[in-house]
Amino acid sequence: MGRTFLYCLLAYSFIDLVTASPDDPQLTFEDLYQYGKYEYTDGNWPDCVAFMKRAMEDFQYFEDELVWCRRKCSQQVDAPDEDELSQKHAHSERALCLLRCKRDRFTEDRPPLKRMNTYFDFIERKPFQYMHICYWRMGDLDMAVKSAYTFLVKNPNDKDTLDGMAFYMERPGYHDGMLVDTLRRPYEERFISGVKAYNEEDWNRCVDDLEMSLEKTLEEDS
Repeated sequence: MGRTFLYCLLAYSFIDLVTASPDDPQLTFEDLYQYGKYEYTDGNWPDCVAFMKRAMEDFQYFEDELVWCRRKCSQQVDAPDEDELSQKHAHSERALCLLRCKRDRFTEDRPPLKRMNTYFDFIERKPFQYMHICYWRMGDLDMAVKSAYTFLVKNPNDKDTLDGMAFYMERPGYHDGMLVDTLRRPYEERFISGVKAYNEEDWNRCVDDLEMSLEKTLEEDS
């Protein structure tokens, strides 16, 4: 009964899969991922895709907010001196800043993470392991290939997905343009463009793209 009610509650959101936001903070990527797996098990392929896409959108929102908080706190907390006491103090100040920032950004309505293994599933792009099969069952070869490829970028030795990709490559209509990492970040695109410019001896574009890629990478890691 509870599961059916939740599906009805989410029906409208599946009509237009917009970027996740704190408008519905109680429903997190952990819950959406689990419902997607239920639909996968039941063979409801469109609902499997819908839940997994919403889960990925909420996870990306979650990660982007964490990056924003880390960047903010790194700017607000002064760099410590070399002595151990100063470093411990700075570490404590930064941890407190992050705690306050996450509370403000997510609000108290968003529940905390329940299972770290689910979080790591998203880091490892596990939803795409389900999505490529669901897309194939729906007859969408293009998205099946893109989903499988996106998963393989992070898990290049996964035999089942490699076998699936080999199968897709033999289907009528397949072409290499389908090999797209749907999670590629803008700085990764600039890095690839910079490497291409280097190979083409386009030095100005090479420097611009690689510098921009490095800058964006440092921002995300700060």
